[in-house]
Amino acid sequence: MHYQSLEKVEVEKKSKVLLELKRKVDDLELHVDERSLSDIEIAIRRESKQKTFELEKMAKMDMVQKSRIKWICDGDENTCFFHNSIKIKNRRCNLMGITVKGQ
Repeated sequence: MHYQSLEKVEVEKKSKVLLELKRKVDDLELHVDERSLSDIEIAIRRESKQKTFELEKMAKMDMVQKSRIKWICDGDENTCFFHNSIKIKNRRCNLMGITVKGQ
């Protein structure tokens, strides 16, 4: 299987798990308003919130990494300008030769 298709499958799995965890937390939040939760429900809620936080954090880190990779591969619209300006500056600073007493 191709790397990008594997990555897509993993992202889909993570998003399904994330949605399921959020649904669990939302259901338990609704029950909190109606009645007090049992110890098991409190543990499930806490664990679901923790896993949700971790998955969202991983998704954010993936997005940051992807943007860095894209910038490294493609650059941005200013990259060419800055590289050219540095090349021009280096050409001006280069010494073509040194003359000693006119020779």
